[in-house]
Amino acid sequence: MRKVMESDRIVLRPWQESDAGALFKYASDPEVGPRAGWPPHKSVEESLEVIRGIFSGEGMWAVVLKSTGEAIGCAGYLPSGASNLVIEEDQAEVGYWIARPYWDQGICTEALRMVIDYCFNEKGFSVLWGDFFPSNPASGRVMEKCGFRDTGRETLCPNLQVGSDQPVRILRLDRNQGLGMDSELLRYSLDEGVEAFSTRRESVLPYPVVQGHQVHGAKVAVIDRPGLTRADLEGYDAFVTDLPGVAIGVRTADCVPVLLYDPRMRAVAAVHCGWRGTVQGISHKAINIMEMKYGCDPQHLKAVIGPGIGPDSFQVGEEVALQFKQAGFPMDDIWSFRDRSDGSPMSGGHHIDLFKANRWLLEQAGVDPANIQVCGIDTYTDLSFFSARREGASCGRIINSIKLLSV
Repeated sequence: MRKVMESDRIVLRPWQESDAGALFKYASDPEVGPRAGWPPHKSVEESLEVIRGIFSGEGMWAVVLKSTGEAIGCAGYLPSGASNLVIEEDQAEVGYWIARPYWDQGICTEALRMVIDYCFNEKGFSVLWGDFFPSNPASGRVMEKCGFRDTGRETLCPNLQVGSDQPVRILRLDRNQGLGMDSELLRYSLDEGVEAFSTRRESVLPYPVVQGHQVHGAKVAVIDRPGLTRADLEGYDAFVTDLPGVAIGVRTADCVPVLLYDPRMRAVAAVHCGWRGTVQGISHKAINIMEMKYGCDPQHLKAVIGPGIGPDSFQVGEEVALQFKQAGFPMDDIWSFRDRSDGSPMSGGHHIDLFKANRWLLEQAGVDPANIQVCGIDTYTDLSFFSARREGASCGRIINSIKLLSV
């Protein structure tokens, strides 16, 4: 019997014939199926046959909203032989779709994380693959939030009912790569020559980390010797170094951390990207310093955008949104206005996506999009991380660290 899994908002359970009405209601939407490679359903009877056939497989779950008990989407995996891609026996392809009324609410990300956990920890797959049509970039962003990396490859999927003549973009997540979560530290896999992590609420630092006294500015400090203190680094919000064994880091509690590594020139950076620093382009400035000081080429940099306040939680005033606009950010991508509140503290009003804003800055600086990992963890809603907006400014801080290893 297939496992039932749940998160705060949703349950993943096997499809039931009684779900046919809900499936037809949402799968008949012409904006849904073609984005995932299948045609809109034409009748409840057709939806029932899909439940009895395709959705009866071992790796298929209904995404059920806890508040209503209604099936609003599907998530699962296809093993080798059933996959749309040519993959090995110990690998699988993941997939998901969600009803249009529930787009842009993070539900697909919740569902995919549970599928990933099941695939790696219970099925023992070594690699997971994902693919999406370039015309549906939101699907790719869901995978990136869950640690998938863009391979830079595209292929045709002749098994698809819709879009078999259109290339899909291929992403990959290795069991021992991407985001690794142990009991304390959120670790990032960038390369064998570097160690990077973010602390959780109960974490103890494994070693000293050079940190500054941050002021939400855009000054970048070059760390040229170990042992510097916060008093030594007054007023700095970003740090770069090429010293092996010297960990540098930034302190956050909703602000977004960016960690950078150049495997060729052996240099790293840690950048504190609150909304003010983001507007000032601090990550871009840190990259400029790496270019001038160490000869780094931005296209060879590897980047992690760590945990920070997510777009659904980062409600801002109109004056803040205006500053992003005046700074030239792509507002259609990073800004939204929610004209109705659902009753939660941060619903309604202007919202800014700091993850997307900082990804855009990195790409503008020349970083290869395939080399950018986006953690996607919302510190306001994830209680294992500190959040100044949730707890107040006096709360603890997440330490986001990166260190060159001796080779």
